[in-house]
Amino acid sequence: AANNATVGGALIPLVAMGIPGSVIDAILLGALVLHGLQPGPRLFSDYPELVHTIMGTYFLANLVMFAVMIASVGFLAKLVRFPRPYLLPIILTFCIAGAFALSNRMFDVWVMLGFGLLGLVLERNRIPLAPFVIGFVLGPIAEENLCAGLMSSHGNWLPIITRPISLLFVAVSALLLIVPLVRQFRKKWDSKKKTMNDDDARETRLIDQSETLHENGEQDSHSFWSRYGFPVWHTVAVLAIIGMIVFQFSGFFAKQHELTQFPQRPVQVVVPFSAGGGTDLFARIVQKSITDNKLLKQPVVIINQAGGSGTIGSRTVKQARADGYKILCTHEGLITSKYSGKVNYGPEAFDPIAQTGEINLVVVVNQNARYKNLAELLHDAEKHPGELQFGTNFGALAHFAAKKIEQACGGEYFNYVQSGDGQKRYTLLIGGHVDATIFSLAEFLAYRGDGQIRALAVLSKERNSALPDIATAREQDIDAVVGNSLYWFAPKGTPQERTDLLADTLEQAMQSDSVRNSLQTLSIAPVFYRGEKLNENLSQSEKIFSELVPGSTVQLPDFPFYIIMATLLLMSIVVLQEKRLSQTPITNSFSSCKPRLGLAVCCFVMLCCYVLVLEQGWLSYWLATALMVAVTGGAMAKWQTGSLFILIELSLLTGLGTEIVFTSVFSVVLP
Repeated sequence: AANNATVGGALIPLVAMGIPGSVIDAILLGALVLHGLQPGPRLFSDYPELVHTIMGTYFLANLVMFAVMIASVGFLAKLVRFPRPYLLPIILTFCIAGAFALSNRMFDVWVMLGFGLLGLVLERNRIPLAPFVIGFVLGPIAEENLCAGLMSSHGNWLPIITRPISLLFVAVSALLLIVPLVRQFRKKWDSKKKTMNDDDARETRLIDQSETLHENGEQDSHSFWSRYGFPVWHTVAVLAIIGMIVFQFSGFFAKQHELTQFPQRPVQVVVPFSAGGGTDLFARIVQKSITDNKLLKQPVVIINQAGGSGTIGSRTVKQARADGYKILCTHEGLITSKYSGKVNYGPEAFDPIAQTGEINLVVVVNQNARYKNLAELLHDAEKHPGELQFGTNFGALAHFAAKKIEQACGGEYFNYVQSGDGQKRYTLLIGGHVDATIFSLAEFLAYRGDGQIRALAVLSKERNSALPDIATAREQDIDAVVGNSLYWFAPKGTPQERTDLLADTLEQAMQSDSVRNSLQTLSIAPVFYRGEKLNENLSQSEKIFSELVPGSTVQLPDFPFYIIMATLLLMSIVVLQEKRLSQTPITNSFSSCKPRLGLAVCCFVMLCCYVLVLEQGWLSYWLATALMVAVTGGAMAKWQTGSLFILIELSLLTGLGTEIVFTSVFSVVLP
C-alpha cells in the first residue's frame, strides 16, 4: 500500500511540472517526450483525455493486479520455482523480440544489450541506477532548453545567473550536489569503522545466499520436475513441437509463391515520426482505407521510428531488402535532412512510389504581437537584423521555409532559436520566448482555438479555403512558396511491378470518400502523383531546398565534449574508490563471486553473437533462437546431463513458438 501511494504521488509533479519523482515516472516522462508530449500545466488543457487516462490506469491497475494475483497466485508460485537455467534464456528471448518488434530495428536490440551491460557495471560498482535513469531522461530536455536559451540570447550566459528563476534553479542544483557530499564526508569520519563492519557482514550474507542458490541449483531442478511431473511435461512439449513444425512447414510451401504473387505477408509502412503526428495520422488514414476496402491481400502495418528529424526511419527503409515489404511514408523532411547535413542521401536513394497530399505552411505570431501581416514583420526585421527571434527546428522544413522568406527579401534578418516540434514551438510562442514561427495549416487550426496566436501569411500559391482572410506571401510581394508534400518510397531496386501495385493501391485509397473526408478535416489537399509527374515534383523540391542551406547563427558550446569529460572524471573517481576498497578485507570476500561474474560475461557474449546472427540473417529466427536458448541455458546449468534433453525441448518450443506468435498473431516480421 505504501509503495502504491508513493508511485501515485510521484505522478503529480510529473504531469504538473515535468519533474519525475521516481524511476518509473522518469521512464514515463521519456515515453511522453518521444511522442511529442511535454508534461506541464498545458498538458491538462491540451490533452485532458491523456492525463485522465494515465491517472485512471494507475487506479485500475491496482484493482486488476489484485484480481490477477488472487486468480493466478498458484501458477505464479510454480513459475517462481522454475529452474533459472531454463527460465532466464526464455525471458531474454522475449526481451530481444519485444525490443525489435517495437520499431523493427536491430539497433534497438543493440541499445538494450548496451544498457544491460551498463547496468551490470553500475551495479557491480555499487552505483545506484535511479539517478542514472532520471538523468538520462532529463539530460536531453535540459540540453535542448539550454540551447534554445543561448540562441535567443545570442550565446550570452549572463541571463542564466541574472534572471531570478534561473538563478534559483542553479542555486538549488548546486545545493543538491554539495550537501550530500558534505554529509557523506562527515559520516565517514564519524562512523567509518562501524560502516565497514556492517558492509562486511552484509556482503558475507549476500555471498552465502548466492553460493547456496548456486550449489542447490541442480537439486532445485530435480525437485521441480519430480514435483510437477516430467512425463506430463515431456508429452505436452513433444506434441507442441510437432504441431509447430507442421505449422511452420505448411507456411513454407506457401512462401514459395512469393516471387510471383505479391504480397504474401504484411506490408510494413515506416513512419519516421512519433505516433499521433501529422504524418502518422495521414498514414493511418490511408491504412484504414486499404484495410476497409480490401485493396491488398495482406494487411498494412504502421511502424513508428521517430528520431533524428526522420533520419532514423528513412535509413531503416534505405537499408531494407528491396522486396516491397517495407516502405517509407514521409514528407519534405527527407530532402531538408540531406541539405542540412544530417544525412548524405535524399530521394535518389529510394524508388519513389507516389506523392499523396499537400499541406500548406503558415507564418504565425503571438496574438499580442504588433505585426498585422508578414510584410510588417519583415520590415521590422530589416530595421533590426538579428533581433527577431524565429522559432524553428534546425534542419527541418520550417527552418528552410524561414530561409526562403529571407531569401525573397535578399538578406538574413532572423535569429533562429532551436524550438523542437510544433507543440514546443507553440509553447515558446505564447510564452514570449520567440517572436514568430511556422506551423503546418493543421497545427495552426488546432492551436488557434486558445486565441493566443495569429496567422500573418500562408506560404502557398493561392489562399487556403480554411483561412480565406489570410493573404499569401506572394500577395504581400514576398515570393516565398513552400509546401509540405507527403511521399511514399520503396528501397532502391524494388521490382517495378511491386511499386506499381503499391502505387495503384495508394491511388485507390486516395479516391475513397473516407480518405477525402478525413483529409479535409486535417486541411490536407488530397492530391496524387506518380511516375514522371512525381519525379518532376521531387526534382523541383530539391532545387528549391538546395538553394536554402541553413546554418546556425550562434556558436554553441561543444556540449558532447563536456559531457564526455565529466563522465571520464566520474569514472576515474569510481576507479579510485574501488582501488581504495580493494585494500580492505571486504573485497576479499568477493573472490567467490568471480565465477558468477564470468558466467554473466559469457552469457552476454553469447547474446551478442545471437543478435549478430539475426542481424546478418545467417540463420532463420527460430533456429537461431533455439540455439541461443540451448547454449545459454546449458552454460547456466553447467551442462548437466539431466538438463540437456529438457533444454532441447524448451529451446525448440521457444524458437518456434516466438516466431509463430509474433508473425501470425501480431503481424510482426522478425529478423
